[in-house]
Amino acid sequence: TTLIRAVLEQVDRKTFTSLIQDPSLSEEQLLRVILQDFGLASRDEMKRGRLAHASARELLGTLDDFLSSLRPLGASALLVIDEAQEIPLETLDQISALAGPAGGMGRQLQIVLVGQPILKDLLTSPLIRELDGRIATRLELKPLSADETSQYVSHRLMVAGAGPAVDFAPPAVAAVHRYSGGVPRLINMLCD
Repeated sequence: TTLIRAVLEQVDRKTFTSLIQDPSLSEEQLLRVILQDFGLASRDEMKRGRLAHASARELLGTLDDFLSSLRPLGASALLVIDEAQEIPLETLDQISALAGPAGGMGRQLQIVLVGQPILKDLLTSPLIRELDGRIATRLELKPLSADETSQYVSHRLMVAGAGPAVDFAPPAVAAVHRYSGGVPRLINMLCD
């Protein structure tokens, strides 16, 4: 999540972004959030406007029109889904449709799935084989070493403004590394 936020801060002005942080959304809910994030509809419009009772197919058509309009502008769209391992398979299938064929939406829309290691297993499901085949780049963050854990804890304390009054003794940092296995999310939880 921290890495996602850092990346989104670096995105240029010609890239529309949508960050999905609630992976339990239905297909229609997912499309509505994406349309809102891209600025195509307000929350009120989604509740009472023309898209309030739109089907997934109609919402997808609206998104397709938007993505097509980006081509002449040299713009693109970025969809980032955090905790993607929690997404229902049906919704992952919808994401596959959003990625589109090479000549369709896929050229204007980049999708980034961020999740726990179980996401790799989920993507091998026969129900969403197409999506797995469309993944161009796969990255896996490895656990931090003991030294990296110490540096990470110091950095997080500095960013939080803790100052010299808050410090973790070397045996405490060693215990944090041992119990977290070097996983930043677990390091954060233990240090908290």
